Amino acid sequence: MIEHASANHQNGKPRNRREKRKWQTRQQLKQATTALLIAHGYDGFTVQDVTDAADLARGTFYVHFKDKEEAVWAILQDSFEALNEEFRQMEGGSSERRYFKWLRLFDYVDDNRELLTVMLGESGHIKLVRRMQDYIAAVIISDTAAGVSEPIGDIPTDFAAEFIAGAMIRIIDWWLRQPPVKRYSASAMAVMFYQMVLREPLPQPLPPAHTHRGPPGEP
Repeated sequence: MIEHASANHQNGKPRNRREKRKWQTRQQLKQATTALLIAHGYDGFTVQDVTDAADLARGTFYVHFKDKEEAVWAILQDSFEALNEEFRQMEGGSSERRYFKWLRLFDYVDDNRELLTVMLGESGHIKLVRRMQDYIAAVIISDTAAGVSEPIGDIPTDFAAEFIAGAMIRIIDWWLRQPPVKRYSASAMAVMFYQMVLREPLPQPLPPAHTHRGPPGEP
């Protein structure tokens, strides 16, 4: 099962000077990994390339990460943890929270198109795609068990979680591959995903920015 709480200390503010230095070094490694991943794809760079780009010793990398896969996953996991913290602060009913979670997730994807296009495309890695799917499913199961999200009808939670996670990864991949002229907005994607999964009207009223919009050039 994907751990989605163990990295929280990495996202919080460092408590002292030593932790601050360690956090800054980890950020350097993540930034170098991100740049190399976007430029060369997952198989196109090595741990040595990461430490050279970050101007750090190779051994420093292994203080923070087991291998390249763990470094790439940390980029995503830390972002997901930050999103989950936002989700925990959301107010409203289950339907409203579910919709705005999906909206925020599509916003995140839209803001990180270069990275996620590589991650989910041919230059990515199947293990990391699976970890993304497992993570999303685990969060859904955890939120349902905690009462943060309501079950979807009589459907078993584990089945619903796997269905939503798989559909989310696939639809994000499809969305990223669309040319700009045909690309739906993040809010339109959230609306359509909500309606496809739950088969119910959107919670009303929604703020104007969150109403359905088609691809650029369409009403």
